[in-house]
Amino acid sequence: MNRSPIEGFQIEHAGRTLQVAWVDSHPRWPRSFCAKDPDDEATLGVVSHRPNLTRRYWPEGVNDSIERAMLDHLMARETGWVATPPPLAAKLAALALSARGTFGPPRLLEPSAGEGALVCAAQALGASVVAVESDPGRAAKIRANAPCAEVHIADFLALPPGRLGPFDVVLMSPPFSSHGRARADIAHLTHAFNFLGPRGRLVAVMHDRLRVSAEPDVALMREFLVHHNASIDPLPEGSFRATGSAVKAVVVTVTLR
Repeated sequence: MNRSPIEGFQIEHAGRTLQVAWVDSHPRWPRSFCAKDPDDEATLGVVSHRPNLTRRYWPEGVNDSIERAMLDHLMARETGWVATPPPLAAKLAALALSARGTFGPPRLLEPSAGEGALVCAAQALGASVVAVESDPGRAAKIRANAPCAEVHIADFLALPPGRLGPFDVVLMSPPFSSHGRARADIAHLTHAFNFLGPRGRLVAVMHDRLRVSAEPDVALMREFLVHHNASIDPLPEGSFRATGSAVKAVVVTVTLR
């Protein structure tokens, strides 16, 4: 049976990075990190492949790195969060902030901001960014990487628009599913429109089902986007591979008139 990894995660240890594929609900370690000597302290996450025998040798401290990385990965699976690769984040931020005619820095909202890839990209282009993230650990990373951003630890779907808005721009890559809620990205996109000011622009990464699904809530959102002359453009295959996901996605771009 042919099996292909659909996602994965990375482990950082002693200045080295191990990319681990996630196959059939189990981590698969790359053969490039195999070692014959259990005392080889330079090897990370090593696996010795021999007939009918697999031995794993972990240098001191690696077990903690593995447990922490796997816990983070499993938590991300539960919440539906997938990190946006920095090159993609830069392209999305440029798209969101193009042709802005406001005086001063445009006010930009990043709901469900994860670890802040879009926040950092938007700040680099001069935006005044407000980020919302429900996970305190990820929110702390946003504050560390983008100290000028205004960060709120909250469930975006529970926030009333008047508390933070309105915004010139909403830039988002919401979870596609979260805590058992299918199509969570549709709920996030619906709520995000309430935070836009007049002539505001929204750029959102959405699951590819937005283009074709006949599910009532998806079809209704597609009809709404068509009404507002939105574009729905597929992202290249493998756009999230660098952060461990093979999900197919599209970019929605809409400017209110």
